[in-house]
Amino acid sequence: MLRQLFDNADNPEKVRTITQLTYGTLYAAESDIGLMKKLVEDAIIHEHMSLIDEELEELLEEDR
Repeated sequence: MLRQLFDNADNPEKVRTITQLTYGTLYAAESDIGLMKKLVEDAIIHEHMSLIDEELEELLEEDR
């Protein structure tokens, strides 16, 4: 998590998302293990989708 925050220090929206996901995961881990698993899955999916979006944008820019 700290590495992700560091890597995205110049992107406030990304830092906000990482912080919210971390808070939600910690809260869920403390109170509801099922909810925690769902939040972790959501975070993983979100991260992979954002990487796909970046790669797609790069491909589209190369075609121009």
